[in-house]
Amino acid sequence: MAIWILIIGVHLATVVFGLSIWIFYKKYKDLL
Repeated sequence: MAIWILIIGVHLATVVFGLSIWIFYKKYKDLL
């Protein structure tokens, strides 16, 4: 059961990290 919690946690962290980079890139591109 713990393995699924770990997998879900890593997946959510990856999604949040990806969205953060995408938003940062979008804002940076607008500044250019």
